[in-house]
Amino acid sequence: MEIRLSTVQKICRRVDASGSVVECQAGSGRPKSARTAQNVQRADELICLQEGESGTHQSTRQVAVELNISATSARRIAKEDLHLSSFRRVPVQIITDAVR
Repeated sequence: MEIRLSTVQKICRRVDASGSVVECQAGSGRPKSARTAQNVQRADELICLQEGESGTHQSTRQVAVELNISATSARRIAKEDLHLSSFRRVPVQIITDAVR
């Protein structure tokens, strides 16, 4: 395989101009559709308004159904935008059986 000198020069010009070989323009790619500011605010209301009240906890799946977004997007909103950590409820019997 033979590489032309003009190809190498073109790559060098790109690196000199932008600092990278790959040229990604701002705003290129698929726009966000689930992690919008409105969905983040609504998820914050659904998740954080339940603090201090027993029996009112909603899972990220329930939040996803409420907001009509995927469960993965609901988890990303909780973790990356709201800086919360999800947990999974484990029955006590499973924990004590595993210790024995």
